[in-house]
Amino acid sequence: AYALLWSSGLRDPVPYVIVGVANGVVGGFHFPAWQAFVSELVPRELLLNAVTLNSAQFNAARAFGPAVGGVVLALGGPAWSFGLNAVSFGASLLAVWMIEARPAARAEAGPRSSALADILDALGYLRRSPGLRRVLLVAALTSSLGQPLIYLVVVFADDVFRVGELQYGMLTASMGIGAVLATPLVAGWGTSLPRSVLVGLGASLYGGAVLGFGLAPVYWVGVVFLLLVGAAHLTSASTMNTVMQLQAAEHMRAKMLSFYLMVITAGMPIGSLVQGTLADVIGPRQTVAGAGVVLLTVSIFLSLSGRLRTIEG
Repeated sequence: AYALLWSSGLRDPVPYVIVGVANGVVGGFHFPAWQAFVSELVPRELLLNAVTLNSAQFNAARAFGPAVGGVVLALGGPAWSFGLNAVSFGASLLAVWMIEARPAARAEAGPRSSALADILDALGYLRRSPGLRRVLLVAALTSSLGQPLIYLVVVFADDVFRVGELQYGMLTASMGIGAVLATPLVAGWGTSLPRSVLVGLGASLYGGAVLGFGLAPVYWVGVVFLLLVGAAHLTSASTMNTVMQLQAAEHMRAKMLSFYLMVITAGMPIGSLVQGTLADVIGPRQTVAGAGVVLLTVSIFLSLSGRLRTIEG
């Protein structure tokens, strides 16, 4: 749709916003189903590995996609960039078509209920599941305090480190590269460690890395801390996703993942709005470092107080 709009010569932002909203609505149905589907592809004991690999491919796309898109944009313009992005979804559709899911036990179909009744039922289930609530709390913290850094990197590139486009591209790619490099570690060692330890360690490292980036004296130190940000994000996010899938009953799995994704997708823009405003007032370094301190402090408190033990199931 974006490619067609741009090729038609239309430059009014309203149609593009409408397409973006429609894309978000579709994603609200697509992403929970896709995440819940992962558990039907692998045995239960390999779920963390599968979720980690799933997160790694997303982060790899986030790392290298903008670079490829930038080359296409420079050579062919926005229409080609949008068009090739649309064509790339063909590979995903082909992969889904070729998947043979493992048979899973299905609950007997009961009478259909209203959407409101389903939501209230899911909220009641969540109230009775302290482990899932702890996961949502950590997800809210990491998404609102850590993930806004993605949008503030450009401010650091321009106003703090004063580097060019190539160096800025390295900054944005560093988080994805860090996540990819951490994949074999999480997949290999993750199954031997308690999930509460992985979540607490990942969130604490996340906060420490965000703090370190905010205080980074020079550009290359910032790159190193962004690599750690990516690794920490993969560790915490993949473990939390796994906990949501393992602790939720099968008939509630997609609903619980919907809450998880809602917290993440809401926390990031809200946190970005707050941190962007603070960056204009007190400066980007102080804002990012402050967010890192809060995330690090709360994560350590949750870990040492034993409040994360409920996520063990």
